[in-house]
Amino acid sequence: MGKGEAVKEKIKPCPFCGNEKPRCYESGGYWHIRCQQCECEIYASPYRSGLIERWNQRAVAHEAMIEREQLRKDLRRCQSTCAAAARYLEAMNFGGGNEAMREFMQLLMALRHCAEVREISQ
Repeated sequence: MGKGEAVKEKIKPCPFCGNEKPRCYESGGYWHIRCQQCECEIYASPYRSGLIERWNQRAVAHEAMIEREQLRKDLRRCQSTCAAAARYLEAMNFGGGNEAMREFMQLLMALRHCAEVREISQ
């Protein structure tokens, strides 16, 4: 698309501060996208659509980082819950002859092991 063509492509939020409305403007024959909140800027493209595409790729990376952090929080919460359940079951003396409880304990230990392996790999 040329410089004068209208583009309706949506600009994603700032990948650094999350500002929902970064500004896209043309100056000196080149397009710029700038976040007025944190002053992050991407520029030097004669084509607006190409610049928006580059900006949006960075925003996707930011979204992935947020998702990864949420998964880490969920994993820590899962580890904490598993540890509390194991302490409770040990305190209630459920390690004995009850087959269903024994299977539950094996599942619980497998979950704890899985969580530990995931934490190490991150």
